[in-house]
Amino acid sequence: MDDSKTRLEKSANPCCGYVTDTAGDLNSDFLDDAVPNVGDLSICFNCGSLLVYVDGARNKTRSAKRDDIERLNSKQRKLMGKAQKYIRRRGLLHPDGLS
Repeated sequence: MDDSKTRLEKSANPCCGYVTDTAGDLNSDFLDDAVPNVGDLSICFNCGSLLVYVDGARNKTRSAKRDDIERLNSKQRKLMGKAQKYIRRRGLLHPDGLS
């Protein structure tokens, strides 16, 4: 594991309690870590819920609303929908939300 990667503050997602400390960017190599900006969308790798960053530096999110999703272009919506489908098909990584 590359220790030079950006790590965010550990934070539980509001959807299922899954704890995360990293973020990726759909507009670049998916494996690159990123520091999210306020308003950026994310997807929970545990349950597939769409989230919006309210404080990227502190890794705080809220559940996405319709107007958040409508900001995505069609390619981004399709990619997020596909990710949700595969995450939900796979099932929860941690039913209790712990990572």
